[in-house]
Amino acid sequence: MSDIKKLLEIRKNRKSKKHHFRRQGYGIYHRIKDQWRKPKGRHSKQRHQAAGHAKIVKPGFRTNKLVRGMDKTGLIPVIINTIAHIPLLNKNIHGAVIGGNVGNRKRLHIIAELKKHGIKVLNLKENHEQKIHDKINARKKEREERLARKSHKKGKKEAKKEEKELTQEEKEAKEKAEKDKLLHKEIK
Repeated sequence: MSDIKKLLEIRKNRKSKKHHFRRQGYGIYHRIKDQWRKPKGRHSKQRHQAAGHAKIVKPGFRTNKLVRGMDKTGLIPVIINTIAHIPLLNKNIHGAVIGGNVGNRKRLHIIAELKKHGIKVLNLKENHEQKIHDKINARKKEREERLARKSHKKGKKEAKKEEKELTQEEKEAKEKAEKDKLLHKEIK
């Protein structure tokens, strides 16, 4: 384990000094992205490794096999999408990375399980759980308000319907009163 810590320290130092490999023509042409592509031109100064031109990728820049793919704490990152993946991890070797397509509720359950098993979550920031709880509570409140507004609108519609019904009853009552008047007039 101490060897790995030394190798991680060496990797950290070498990475800080390592050249950032850029594609030939980056900075000259806007369409060329900051992404490595091997220069293949016949007269390319970069391909010929001429002095004063950008460096090219070589095997010597690679990190040691023992620490390749590890994070800075020396754990191998493993993507977790379900709770079923958690028992397969070893807390001394693996670090959990919760998948980006995992929803907030499921994320909370996964974080709780990982804490129970003592496994470190590599892509978890401070107060992340609290922020998720706040988001969930805010959505619940919003949903309740939306439902309350809907029910309030329904209540208004029902009240209007009742008013219409009452007005129909009133109309019937008026018609009956008019008929009675007519009948009384005819009798007299």
